[in-house]
Amino acid sequence: MTEFMFDAREGLNKRQQRYCKAIFGEIPPHATVYNGRKMNIAWAAILADAQNTTERFIDDEVLPRIRFGSEPLASSDSHCPDCFAAKHTFHWPGCPIEVCMACRKSGTDCKCKIGYFDGSV
Repeated sequence: MTEFMFDAREGLNKRQQRYCKAIFGEIPPHATVYNGRKMNIAWAAILADAQNTTERFIDDEVLPRIRFGSEPLASSDSHCPDCFAAKHTFHWPGCPIEVCMACRKSGTDCKCKIGYFDGSV
C-alpha cells in the first residue's frame, strides 16, 4: 500500500512563501492543524504570532486591529481565503483582505500609512 505524502509547501501562495523564507530562511515541508485547518507548520507559527499584535500605528494614531469575520462586510467563510486566519482571529501582517482600522478599506484599497511598534512602516 502506498502512503500519500503531503508537502505543505504547495499550499502557500507566492507572497506567503516569500514571507516564510524571510522569517525562517526556508519553507519546511511539514504540515500541522491550526485553528481547524491543515497548513504549513511555518505558516501556522506566523498566524499564531500575528495574534500578539492587537493594534497598529496608522497615520500616527494607535488603533485596534479588526479580527477576521468582524469586518464591515464580513465573510461567511470560516477562514480567510488568503492567509487562512480563522474567524475571530487576526490576519497575518500584510494580508490583502485585512481591513484597515482607520479607513475601513481592504489592504489592497487602503492608502493609510500603517506602522508597527518597532517604528517600521
